Amino acid sequence: MSDVKKAELRRLAEAAAHKDWYAGNAYDKPFILNYQIITDTPDGKYVLLDGNHHFRADCVANVAFVGAANPSAVISLLDECDKLQADTSSMRGSLKSYAENMKKQVKLNTRLQRERDAALAELEALRIQVSTLTEWYSNALDVISEVTAAIPGVTYMDTPDGGDVSIPEQIRRMAKDAGRYRWLRMADWWSSSLCVIRSPKKQAKPGTDCPSRDRLDSAIDEAMSQEAPNA
Repeated sequence: MSDVKKAELRRLAEAAAHKDWYAGNAYDKPFILNYQIITDTPDGKYVLLDGNHHFRADCVANVAFVGAANPSAVISLLDECDKLQADTSSMRGSLKSYAENMKKQVKLNTRLQRERDAALAELEALRIQVSTLTEWYSNALDVISEVTAAIPGVTYMDTPDGGDVSIPEQIRRMAKDAGRYRWLRMADWWSSSLCVIRSPKKQAKPGTDCPSRDRLDSAIDEAMSQEAPNA
C-alpha cells in the first residue's frame, strides 16, 4: 500500500465517530444472527450499520469482517506498519553502514596481508643473511684455529712471559720474519752487505761482525731498506 493510501486510511479511521465497533445484534439474543455493526454508548448499544439479513451467510461473514476492521484496529495496524517501515529503514541504514565497514575491513585485510607478506619476505631474507653469517663465522673460526695452530708457541710474543699479544700482531711479526728470510736467502756475498756463510768458525776472521738475534734483525732491516738482493 502506498503512503498516500495509508495516510488517507488513517485519516478516515481517526475521523470515525466510533472507534471500537463490533459485529453483533442489538437484541443481544443468541438465536439472532450477528448481522449488525454495533458500538457501546453510555445509553446502551448503538447500531451503526445493518447487514442485509436476506443473504445470511454473506451478511454474517461481511459483518464479522467489518466489525473486526474497526477504526481502532485499523489505526493499530497502521501504527505497526509505520513502526515496521521505520525499523526497515533503520535496518537498511545499518546494513549500508555494515557493508561500508565490511569494504573498509576488506581493504584493511588486504593491506595487512601485503604487509604480512612483505614482513615474511624480509624475515626470510634476514634468515638467509643470518645463515650466511653463521656459516662465515664458523669458517672464520676454523681459519683462526688453523692460524693459531700454525703460530710457533710463544716465539712471536713478548718476552719473558709472552705478554698479551694478539694473534694478528703475532702474524705480522711472523710475516716480517718471513720477509727478512726471503731477503736473506737471495743475498749474495759479492753484492750484499749481509749474507749467510757456511762453517762460520772456519770462514770468519777475527774482528768479523756476525750479528744474531735482535742485532741480526736490525741488520737485515737496515740492509733491506738500502739495497735489494739479486733475484
